[in-house]
Amino acid sequence: MAVSDIQLTVITTGANQTVTVNRYFSNAHTINWGDGSPTVNHTAGATKTYTGAGTYTITLALTGSATRWTFHGGMTLVPKIWTTASNVYVSYMPALSDYFGNNATNVGNNFFFGFNANGSLTSLPS
Repeated sequence: MAVSDIQLTVITTGANQTVTVNRYFSNAHTINWGDGSPTVNHTAGATKTYTGAGTYTITLALTGSATRWTFHGGMTLVPKIWTTASNVYVSYMPALSDYFGNNATNVGNNFFFGFNANGSLTSLPS
């Protein structure tokens, strides 16, 4: 895991539970679903169906030359309407001043706009 990665932990209690991750960030990044399935380029909302109960770590990783997460907002990161997993939470986020926005003092537009509005995230790291 790179220090700039964002990690979500997903807890499923049975087969065929889903997690949807919207394209909340505007820069290029990938999703590793944490179950051995292929990592995918995240160019639009993506839904994963987990085949069994368990705890999975989803990793969002910057790609290309991007060094900071930037926002386009307008949607929830993990929407409740398309997520049936029992518990989804952000288990790791890089330091805001080091890895988010335009620079350490300018987070840019849409900073956490709608990040968890009507969403499935149950907690953030301290």
